[in-house]
Amino acid sequence: MSPTKASRSPPLGTAAFNQPQLGRTTERTVANAKAFDLLVEQLRSQGVLTEEVATSIKAAALPHDLTLRESREFCRTSKIENFWN
Repeated sequence: MSPTKASRSPPLGTAAFNQPQLGRTTERTVANAKAFDLLVEQLRSQGVLTEEVATSIKAAALPHDLTLRESREFCRTSKIENFWN
């Protein structure tokens, strides 16, 4: 392998960096979202929350669109990943 090619090799382990933590975080997020949805539904069905309030709470729990800053950060990350390829 040429020295130029070797110097552009990604550091070992960067492809799977934090993948186990990301997977666990994703699992936890999905579980919490399901529990939250069930709680809101139970409170609505028991008359504690009106339909309008339950719908409003569920709407507030939806993910937001990316901000310009977040979008730029993803773009930079993608460019860094492309550098190693």
